[in-house]
Amino acid sequence: MSVVVPVLGMHRSGTSMITRVLNLLGMQLGGPLLRPSPDNPQGYWENEFFIHTNAEILDALGRNIHGFGRYRELRETPSAAHRLVTEDHKRRKIEQAIRGQFEQPVWGWKDPRTVLTWPVWERLLTELRYTDVRPLVIVREPAPTIRSLVRRQQNDPSLQQYDERQLWQAADDVWRAYTEILQEVSSRSGCCVGIFERFVDPACREDEVCKLAGYVGLTDENVAQACASIRQPSRPSETDQARVTPEAVELYRQLASPQTETPALAGGRSQMAVRAAVRLDSDSSPAGQNRTAQQPVSGEPAAAVLRQAEAARSRGDTDLAIKLYRSALSGDPHSA
Repeated sequence: MSVVVPVLGMHRSGTSMITRVLNLLGMQLGGPLLRPSPDNPQGYWENEFFIHTNAEILDALGRNIHGFGRYRELRETPSAAHRLVTEDHKRRKIEQAIRGQFEQPVWGWKDPRTVLTWPVWERLLTELRYTDVRPLVIVREPAPTIRSLVRRQQNDPSLQQYDERQLWQAADDVWRAYTEILQEVSSRSGCCVGIFERFVDPACREDEVCKLAGYVGLTDENVAQACASIRQPSRPSETDQARVTPEAVELYRQLASPQTETPALAGGRSQMAVRAAVRLDSDSSPAGQNRTAQQPVSGEPAAAVLRQAEAARSRGDTDLAIKLYRSALSGDPHSA
């Protein structure tokens, strides 16, 4: 079964660079890919299928199809996406596109708007029986991210009526909303969090790329080539740094902390991947036909087994963790 790697990150946060690194390490991106532009001459490394599908999802939700908007509207979008029902014909279209594009052991995609639509993709991947999904959250310091987005907006003819201060505030709202959503995703799924500044730092670049290869299940034979593709960005000005709110600084600090950066992974598999494997196994079993998926048996014995499963997952014993989860879901805590 394939390893699926959705790259989740805010606009202008280095997701294109990291996705290219993953591609050079051996991750399949499918195609056709969005062409480079003066705004991103090194390439976006975005699959047009996921771009168009995300636009359709956001349009169905009544949101801006480019993934921008006011803070509250953006923060509420994942909840709205979670409630969105995917029609059968659209689901079949998505399945055909994915099956037709990807045959490599590790594949993935990048589109910043996936941060907003992730609940839809998470559900679809589970329905399509992709049980080993390893989201990668990418975070960059707020000042250079916001400045880069403002620079792009200043070149947009439709935004000429807004001054630089208004554009900065709007970009700050977008950064805060996206990053808070990313924090929730990383906390819930136990996925890997990559810090842009560590990838561009020559002192730790190779180590970060090696850790990334291990997380997604690729070898390190192309690490040198992947590292060579990383460009050193310019540092933000002191003026831009001073404009960043204390709340944004603290949010970045929380996500960039070592506890967040190094997740407790079971052989590279995230908590979500382990639970998905158990859920699909439960759904297809006779017992699973008679109860709601993911609903563990009640009672202290089952709770104790679930605690054992979490402990096994944390120390890297994937097989035992899955066995224990299945035991709790089966209704027989002693079967493990």
